[in-house]
Amino acid sequence: MDKDAARTQKIGMPGSKPKQPTGQGPFGIDFGFGKQVQQPAGQAAPKPTTMDDAYDFWKRNPNLANMQQLLDTAKPTIKKALTSFAGGDRALTGQAKRLAIGAFKTYDASRGAKLRTHLIIRLQPLQRAYTKRVSPFAVPERVQLDKMRIDRAEQAFVQLQGREPSDAEMAEETGLSLRRIAHVKSFAGGILSEGQMVVDGEQTLPRSSVVTPEDIVVEYVHHDLDPIDKKILEWKTGIYGKRRLSTTEIAQRLKVTPSAISQRAAKIAMKLEAARSRGT
Repeated sequence: MDKDAARTQKIGMPGSKPKQPTGQGPFGIDFGFGKQVQQPAGQAAPKPTTMDDAYDFWKRNPNLANMQQLLDTAKPTIKKALTSFAGGDRALTGQAKRLAIGAFKTYDASRGAKLRTHLIIRLQPLQRAYTKRVSPFAVPERVQLDKMRIDRAEQAFVQLQGREPSDAEMAEETGLSLRRIAHVKSFAGGILSEGQMVVDGEQTLPRSSVVTPEDIVVEYVHHDLDPIDKKILEWKTGIYGKRRLSTTEIAQRLKVTPSAISQRAAKIAMKLEAARSRGT
């Protein structure tokens, strides 16, 4: 090699071979520049620690395990909402989690609101639920039970017919007399909730205070069903305090054939099973 070629290669002029970065700084210290850091084989990626990160992770991988992880990161916000809206009433924790699931599924970042703000807004119904639970009125247990019965029938009627029912229609739906319905409504004054049950003089915690993995599965699937399938799931499983009905009874209420109910129920069952599989 002549002197000019040696000088060209040394100073890196055209014609010289580029030197690969080693990542080493002065004194041979390796700062890691130029190296690609790889995740060790078999080591799981770190779990998101913030609600925003957990939400992004769930959006990329929408399964039950990631939804549960998202709920875990949202606990401080949910707890604050329970304190602000519900006096810290732990009996409403289950309802708060169900509201949170709905909030995460309906959040749209393009509208400009932050995820936490959207969640807080969707948790505001806790205030109404708490007001009902702590009503100072002493209501007989029989009236409470009949009020629950009327409320459930009323909700089902509104969802199916799109309007509020008359007392006569409520009498037909519940089997209660018009006089009894009027008595219950006047006595309760619209202040009772399903969770406000009194046993032996003490207020018990409603079932909604505990949320199991299966509850999350059902809520996850229920949220995305159409109105008719939602009613079928509710009546088949008895969720949300609904009375379990047979296929024939459901068909009569929805004014369709029993075979149509069976077909819809089978599809719902497949969705539940798929949701359980994604959550494992």
